[in-house]
Amino acid sequence: MEVTFIIPKVENLTVAIFSFGIPYISSFIKQHGHSVKLINGQILSDKKYNDLINNITSPVIGISTYHYDIREFFALTHFLKKTYPDKIIVAGGRGPASFPLEYIFSHGRADYIILNEGEIPFNEMLTHLEANNFSPEKIPNLAYLKNGKVTFSKQQNILMEDLDELPFPDRDLIDQSYYLKLQKKITGERLIRIVTSRGCPHVCLFCDKSGVGSKIRLRSADNVIAEIEFTMKKYKTNHFFFIDDLFVHSKSRLTEFCEKIIQKNLKIRWQAHARINSLAPEIYPLLKKSGCEQLFFGIESGSQSVLDRIQKGISVCEIKNTLKLCRQHKIKSFGYFIVGVPGESKKDHEATLKLIKDGPIDGVEVFYLLPYKGSPIFSNLYDPKNFSWEDYCEWTDVLEFKPSMSAFLKYHSDYDPSKAIKRIMSGKR
Repeated sequence: MEVTFIIPKVENLTVAIFSFGIPYISSFIKQHGHSVKLINGQILSDKKYNDLINNITSPVIGISTYHYDIREFFALTHFLKKTYPDKIIVAGGRGPASFPLEYIFSHGRADYIILNEGEIPFNEMLTHLEANNFSPEKIPNLAYLKNGKVTFSKQQNILMEDLDELPFPDRDLIDQSYYLKLQKKITGERLIRIVTSRGCPHVCLFCDKSGVGSKIRLRSADNVIAEIEFTMKKYKTNHFFFIDDLFVHSKSRLTEFCEKIIQKNLKIRWQAHARINSLAPEIYPLLKKSGCEQLFFGIESGSQSVLDRIQKGISVCEIKNTLKLCRQHKIKSFGYFIVGVPGESKKDHEATLKLIKDGPIDGVEVFYLLPYKGSPIFSNLYDPKNFSWEDYCEWTDVLEFKPSMSAFLKYHSDYDPSKAIKRIMSGKR
């Protein structure tokens, strides 16, 4: 059976990287005999995008949506259901997980929503539809309306256990070459992003893990290296970014990965996300020798009280030691920070500024805390009588600290978070 995926078009938004949801689902369902088309609103002109969504022939339409494009998703599903009343519209991605399903179904016109990982559910759905024996309650991870009420299939939270069984993401479908050219234009680099794990065992209060689970699932070192070699040959680049948060989670896998890169004499340059307290001092020389150029850390704050409050599970001392080890072994360090944590004070912000100033750290990016539905912070503060999901549609972790965000977080700091971001990002440290 054929499915047409759509990434909604958002006006005045340039995206230099793509999400892996659709490429992974595409490669998986193709492996099982189905066919795929994509209408990618991120890269198409208005005319081309409109021409394509007005001429869809596939019986099933899949839409990947996120928090930032949820309004575009709503408008798109209304258009599609009016234009193609007999087609089946399936939604997935971060967007549906960020809102109550009642809100998603009432504001949009999707027939089904896939929760959590989508490879297994989407493949089973298409297979049953093709065999004319589709029944939504039998498809895992599915939500739908029944008699006007949100209903769930019998099996939920079904995840891929062995990630080596997944084919590599369908980079041709997403047009990897386009994104490489755009990256080159913006940053001067052509960089391939790779995902090597799913799941997270940590308990940070600002995080919602409902889509990936608490159990860490790792691709093998050999499987990751095979994707590196495949993409090196196909896209003529040796620069890679391992974007999953826990690339360095397993010391044995990390060691095996680095040693095999060296043994194979693969002259690659690579970057990765890393957890502050996951790297033993003796691993740094091996990282450097295998081509590691930069590590990106979710530091969040330079205040121990804030780190403890969000259950980050790291200490300021560990942060400083890790940054020093990176500098010592000539590996660049980059820190992600958040402001807007309930209960923050000027003293906490000053501690963050001091940590960044003393470092040594090579780059920083600062975000507002965006409390996702499903995270402990959101659940602790949520009051249905005084909360507007319409306002929540406009919340973002960049650009502007919304008054409704401030009210929700009960943010009464004596130092405005927007001033903290401006001060840090302007380099006045």
